Amino acid sequence: MPKLKLAGESALNLAAYEEAATLFQRAREILTGPEHAAQRVEVDILRAELESGRSSHAKAIEILKPALEEARTTGHELLQANVLGQLGRIAMWQRDADARDRYLGEAMTIARKANHKPTMVFTLPADPHSVPA
Repeated sequence: MPKLKLAGESALNLAAYEEAATLFQRAREILTGPEHAAQRVEVDILRAELESGRSSHAKAIEILKPALEEARTTGHELLQANVLGQLGRIAMWQRDADARDRYLGEAMTIARKANHKPTMVFTLPADPHSVPA
């Protein structure tokens, strides 16, 4: 599966969206067991990024909301923060300030607790007046 994920990421970076979608879908089909929950969430984050790149924000949210629930079951807090950050960014693009603040605020809380600077930077909103507490 790591090779499929890496190939999908490469296709995504090249804006080869159909190829990336196929590779991510295949990776998702392989990762069926409960021991693969974190890997499934990682693939779902990439699938949502792909949909956001296509300006299909509703589809990205449709992917991310169940991914968030699955991330919560893994206990992997930075994975949760990444999903929350993605949801927060989409809310920002959709000009939904309440959702943006809720998602980014929770992501920032997790990132600060873990003292994980890359996640803190990722979860900072573009509007400096709306930095989550």
